[in-house]
Amino acid sequence: MRAASDMSESGGVRGSRLEGWLVVAAFLGPLVLAVGWYALRDVLPVPAPRVEGTLIVPARPIESFAAVTAEGESVAADFFRGRWSLVYVAGADCDLQCQALLFKARQIRLSLGRDLPRVRWLVLAAPQWNGPRIGGEEPPTLYVAALPTAFGPEAEGRLFVVDPHGNVMMRYGPDSDVRGMQRDLKRLLKVSKIG
Repeated sequence: MRAASDMSESGGVRGSRLEGWLVVAAFLGPLVLAVGWYALRDVLPVPAPRVEGTLIVPARPIESFAAVTAEGESVAADFFRGRWSLVYVAGADCDLQCQALLFKARQIRLSLGRDLPRVRWLVLAAPQWNGPRIGGEEPPTLYVAALPTAFGPEAEGRLFVVDPHGNVMMRYGPDSDVRGMQRDLKRLLKVSKIG
């Protein structure tokens, strides 16, 4: 009888010790992990956020810019300063891929809600270009005799993001996913205090 009670008491002591160690581990475990993570932060790889577009590194400033609006008014050299811009660089005509990318740019901009005034969308095109109506409206178009070199050699048919300092910093092709493009732009606007 006594031996049975001694066994149950020793089992109870072991059980309570185990519970005590579990409580200590529950409190100290996260602290030890956090300290370890902090100590190894420069060694451990940190996954980069997924980006739909192609980042242009380093961003290229638009240094010289001369354009006219559809009404024939000249555009100031600092046109791209102060706001984010989604800029489509048009080719000779606007095929289905062109129309699809323009539609994506329009829809992304309209989905921004309270950030809508921070972003404009427009087309850079040669003077003879006659663009389509997208979603019932003509995209704002600037006519340029020569495309600024900041957009790169293969700019035709691509959509670019220009930051409020006038730097071309991201590029999208016709096959870019609209949700990924929207996620990229919303992330940019969230972390940016400019524009």
